[in-house]
Amino acid sequence: MTDAPVLDAAARSAIWGVSGSGKSTLAARIAASWASARAVVIIDPTGPHHPALPPDWKPRPGLTALSPSTPDQCTAALLTAYLVSHRTTPVTVICDEAPFFLAKPSEAVLKVVYQGRHRGLGMVLVGQRPSAVAPGVRSQVTRTIYMKLTDRADLNIVAASSRQLAADLPGLDVGEWRQWPK
Repeated sequence: MTDAPVLDAAARSAIWGVSGSGKSTLAARIAASWASARAVVIIDPTGPHHPALPPDWKPRPGLTALSPSTPDQCTAALLTAYLVSHRTTPVTVICDEAPFFLAKPSEAVLKVVYQGRHRGLGMVLVGQRPSAVAPGVRSQVTRTIYMKLTDRADLNIVAASSRQLAADLPGLDVGEWRQWPK
């Protein structure tokens, strides 16, 4: 499958794949498709953008790209998006390089992950290693897009849901993906 998956902008989703598999490109395509109807914030510590949301930022349809350089700055951006999100002005946060700042989340971040949907906050975790993200964060994901994965620890996480899916992932080409649940 190379077309774009359908994800709910208000839910908790994830895109996992090895470096170069196309996960950030896919996340950007999905984010762009949502930006006409809701505020979308991309937190990408590797990007060439701004480290934080401006103090006067208001959620309105559109795409905002941030590039915080530390895990604390990434966390601050996520918390800010949570605080300004509301059911009438929802925000979706794309957490690219999620293991960088969600490996050992604070209690405040866990509250955002567990309860953000009540404020209209959607999240998409993006990264190379699902095993490197805290299990409490991963447990909130309702839809996962898997791209090529080869690490045994990561494949074991996939196998807990579907052994066949885990067996298929090492053979995927760039841009190919599988969705779980289907």
